[in-house]
This record gives sequence, structure tokens and C-alpha cells, in this order.
Amino acid sequence: MTTFAKIVAAVALVALSGAAFAQSYPDHPLTRAEVRQQIVLLEKAGYDPFTSTSQTYPADLRAAERRVQAERFSTSQRAAHDAVLLNASAAQ
Repeated sequence: MTTFAKIVAAVALVALSGAAFAQSYPDHPLTRAEVRQQIVLLEKAGYDPFTSTSQTYPADLRAAERRVQAERFSTSQRAAHDAVLLNASAAQ
């Protein structure tokens, strides 16, 4: 296995493991600011608590949570890709 392939594998492993722990529960109760931040992220992902009905509420919220997770995952993938490019250019 080449050095470049090892670097790519290591960066991918770190990025994926970080995404796995992103949704873990905090060791402390959430602060108001943290709750507000979560609400803002859900609203940016398209969730509107004022238009959801009792029938659509769970599905609407889950869909917004999936979009937030997808955005976080794509952000971590971009960071991993940038790290690989940086390491590759430094190795040359």
C-alpha cells in the first residue's frame, strides 16, 4: 500500500469516526444557547414548527434532522478531502 493510500485511509477513518460520535449525548444538560442553536439549524434545514400539524410533526422533524446530519457529514467529508490534498501536496 502506498503512502498516499495510507494517508487517504487514515483521514477517511478519522472523518467517519467523527461523524459517528457527532450525535452522542452530551455529558451535561444542554444550555439554552445549545438548544437555540439546534433549533436554528433545524429551521435552516426547512423545519417550521408553526406549520407542522400533529400528523406531520414527527416526519417533518425527522426529515430536517436528516438534512442537518447530511450537511454535517458532507462538511466532514470536505474537510477530509482538503486534508488529503494538503498532505499530498506537502509530500511532493
